[in-house]
Amino acid sequence: MKAAVHYSVDFTNAAPDLMTAESPKLRMLRLARMPSPEDKMCRHMLRFVEGWDFKEACSDHSIENFHMSFKQECQELLDHYVTCYQRGDAKGCASIYAVNAELYSPFGPSAVGRKAIEKTHAEWVAEGADGKQISVISASREGGLGWCVAEFSEGSTGEGVSLNVLLRQPDGSWLITHCSLNEMQS
Repeated sequence: MKAAVHYSVDFTNAAPDLMTAESPKLRMLRLARMPSPEDKMCRHMLRFVEGWDFKEACSDHSIENFHMSFKQECQELLDHYVTCYQRGDAKGCASIYAVNAELYSPFGPSAVGRKAIEKTHAEWVAEGADGKQISVISASREGGLGWCVAEFSEGSTGEGVSLNVLLRQPDGSWLITHCSLNEMQS
């Protein structure tokens, strides 16, 4: 018969963010999405912390989302964008961009900064959403920097491809820092 093993874990240096005042559920969600080896080690070690029940701690959230691929994360971000676009919410559309983001488009002048991107989207959403769709076709990341290529279509406006550069935020979310829209020629 195997002897029971008791693990004593000190997270003070391994994961300083574990010592913050946020809830254990939010901590676990963030750690489950962190890419660094130290965080992976913390996730592994958390399984042995006395009294920690992963499923119970995360019961308010879908377990399937914990090991979401980066491509899926990009798709969720762009799905949020489409929802805002369809509602005519320019500020919501701009919310997926970093404060100092850059947007390059054949459909209008370049926009630098979230405020300028919001202004551009105010003009675009005023024209209507007319079946806007975006689908991520490829994505990758290295640490806190990522990219995705997405196909978009919008009814009568046309189709195209966007190349997006994304930066991981301190809260673990991703925001677009650079976006280049390219119109497909028929």
